[in-house]
Amino acid sequence: MKYLILFLSAMVLMVGCEAEVNESITIETNRNVDKDLYTINGDIIIGDHCVINGALKSINGRIEIGRESKVEDIKSINGQVKIAENSKVAESVTVINGAVTLKANAVVGQDVNTVNGSIRLVRARVLGNVFTVNGDVFLEDKALVVGSIVVKGKTGEDEKRKVEIFLNDSSVVEGNIDGQKAENTQILVYLDGSSQIKGDVINAELVYKK
Repeated sequence: MKYLILFLSAMVLMVGCEAEVNESITIETNRNVDKDLYTINGDIIIGDHCVINGALKSINGRIEIGRESKVEDIKSINGQVKIAENSKVAESVTVINGAVTLKANAVVGQDVNTVNGSIRLVRARVLGNVFTVNGDVFLEDKALVVGSIVVKGKTGEDEKRKVEIFLNDSSVVEGNIDGQKAENTQILVYLDGSSQIKGDVINAELVYKK
């Protein structure tokens, strides 16, 4: 129910803020934009070396950030988010029904949240927490989560779900792997010999890999 409320709130917000409808938004390389960008049924594509002093919000479209670019915040419903090398999101990334991918040296200043979508960090950093409801999490090539990885419960379901978390190639979670609110979820955490979880593993099964 809370995700439906979020969806409806985002829809009202976008319609009320002059969103582009059935059109994509493309910002060319080396551009500065001092406003929020909204689209419904279209993509948002940000080129390399751009600065967006505002948020990116999309319903039914993907969001892609080029290399060495900066944006304030990202929200997406029914679309994947890709953030290229050396780019930064000052606040958070929130996605319902879509995957999130961060490439080498990309940084999210606060949290990454997904419902029904995977999260992949490749030598990237999340300075807050990673939250997932029904998506797997992959940390690769010295990826870092400064906070915790939290698996949220999904109410109203009898069938047990499975969420898998992979830490490979000297990746680190400085906080916990926390599944205490996901009672109907089997959480498997695969940890290779070079990676670390500095906090506790709560309501999850830890599987060591050589």
